Amino acid sequence: MANDPHPTYLLLKEFLEQREVCARASSPLKQQASVRILFSDHEEIYTFVRHSFGPRLEPGAPHDPDFTLRLPTGMVRALHELESEDIGEFGALVVGTGLSQDPEYHLGGAIHAGFGRLWAHGYFGILRMGGWQVARVLAAKGLANIRSLRKKINENVKPVD
Repeated sequence: MANDPHPTYLLLKEFLEQREVCARASSPLKQQASVRILFSDHEEIYTFVRHSFGPRLEPGAPHDPDFTLRLPTGMVRALHELESEDIGEFGALVVGTGLSQDPEYHLGGAIHAGFGRLWAHGYFGILRMGGWQVARVLAAKGLANIRSLRKKINENVKPVD
């Protein structure tokens, strides 16, 4: 049926909204933060936000997203199947595997907000919670400090298409 939610959306929604690790990891986000979520296996647009009661993945496009993230099916499955409740393990999976060139796991997307807005909306609090596991992966990608991360982000800001 055309109105049934897509299975990949349902899988990510379950992961984000029901796992304790997601509630803890998203806790630094401010209510103004929003991410436009796309999937590689269907065309619908979704919005990720953090409400006072936790993270939510909702149908529809956000008004003014901080960034767009395109998730392939393999990455959604990998997140859903990881049994750990350690934020660092999830962060290392997202950053390390997500930045690989494997099309089943490679995260695509665009940054729409500058460094200052991303900072104000709480995204760097999530990175901090990822600890040494995320820091190690970022350093291996040439992003060893906040200055290099800010430069990379600001070089890649693009308008929402």
